[in-house]
Order: sequence, then C-alpha cells, then structure tokens
Amino acid sequence: MSEETVVEEVLEELPVQDELTALKKQAKLMGIKHHPAVGVDKLRAKVKEALSAGEEAPAKEVAKGAESIPKRNARLRAESAKLVRVNVSCMNPNKREWDGEILTVSNSVVGTHRKFVKFNTEDGYHVPNIIYQMLVDRKYQSFYTHTLENGQRIRKGKIVPEFNVQVLPPLTKEELAKIAQRQAAARSLD
Repeated sequence: MSEETVVEEVLEELPVQDELTALKKQAKLMGIKHHPAVGVDKLRAKVKEALSAGEEAPAKEVAKGAESIPKRNARLRAESAKLVRVNVSCMNPNKREWDGEILTVSNSVVGTHRKFVKFNTEDGYHVPNIIYQMLVDRKYQSFYTHTLENGQRIRKGKIVPEFNVQVLPPLTKEELAKIAQRQAAARSLD
C-alpha cells in the first residue's frame, strides 16, 4: 500500500473541518506552502501533487539539523561577547582631542554591550566582538571643497570610515602574567 493511498483513506474518513486540519498539518510537515484560508480541495490537490512527485520536504531535512532558537541565541550571545584585541585610531577630525569614546550596541538577541574604547593605545585594547563589528562599520560625513570648471568653489560631502581598526594577536601567557603582576602591584599601593 503506497503512502498516497494511506493518506487518501485517512482523509476520506474525516469530516471536512478535521480533513482541512489534517491536510494543513501534512502540508506543514512536507514543507508545502499554502495560504492560511486555503480550501480543502485545493490543499488536498497540493498534497497529492507533492506525494505523486515524490518530493519530500527540504524543510523536514533542515528541521532535523537546525539548531533550536535558545541554542542559536546562546551561540550569538557568546560570539558577540567574545573579546577582540584591537588598536583603534579615530579618523574623525571633530574627535581629534578625544582619548576614547563610550560605544553602545544592542539588539533583542544579545542584549546591550557598552564599552569605553580607548584610542591609540600602545598595547591594544580588548572590546567585545559586537563592538568591534560596529567600529569597522561606523562611518562619518567628511566635507571638502571642490572647484568647478568655471572656477566656482563648492562644498561636497563624502561618507568615510570613522575608525581605523587594527586587530592585534591575542595576548600570550607571558604578557598576561606581566599584566597580572602590574595589576597586583597597583592594588597593593591602594
């Protein structure tokens, strides 16, 4: 007995409303897209067509290997909080005298990350990956004077990267030990 025959026998025994519910469940399992207000006859035809074509839903295969939403959110939170060692130079002339800037990035999945990012450090500065991505993507509008063919001078703007971000290699164990000694000495002085 084929799968198509079994489905037909089960559907014939059901009342119309139950048949529609069963067809919608079957279509969902098979990955068949349909309008929420689809009729019984039209949905039955779509399911039979998919069964006769021998199409198993790609959605069913994807569902087996897909990660759950909580696992995905936990993975994204971990990726966004991972520290990246960078040296940041601010290219914006309006911030020339600034030592650094407080940056905040937020979304519904990873929450809020706020960090003071120091500019032009010798040893680098650790920032969360999500803030590093924002530093790379951030732009500002720079204005310049352009002379036309008739000699008239006009101001034009262009969008340019605000930060020059240099990714540094992670600290070695020796460097970490030196930092720990410095911090311990500084605490003992307090």
